[in-house]
Amino acid sequence: MTIKQLFLCLSLFTTTLIQTNVIEVTSETAFQKLILNKQPIIIDFYASWCPPCQNMKTIFEAVSEQFDKKVIFAKVNVDNLPKLTQRHNISTIPTFVTYYQGSKVETIVGSQKKEALVSIVQNLLQKS
Repeated sequence: MTIKQLFLCLSLFTTTLIQTNVIEVTSETAFQKLILNKQPIIIDFYASWCPPCQNMKTIFEAVSEQFDKKVIFAKVNVDNLPKLTQRHNISTIPTFVTYYQGSKVETIVGSQKKEALVSIVQNLLQKS
């Protein structure tokens, strides 16, 4: 592979990362501000070393595209925010938590099929 080909591959990879609708929550302050949003929110609590979490990443991003601008999709790396994770009683990953205007609506533990995740988001929209 030439340097030009490598650069092209890297630029395509970077473009893909930038285009995702999923927000990475990197602080407890950002999390608190996020859940107070007027839009419905679904948060994926995950870890980078967790195979089921990695499998859910593509599904979560695909569903985020489907509900663009209707629902905020975010993710929290449990290893980076352990106190936040404990405070929200996250003991298994992946765990998905939905919020509306600062209140927790639903907690879903474990990997989900795309159809199930779509249904969860549709239910959230009905409650908002």
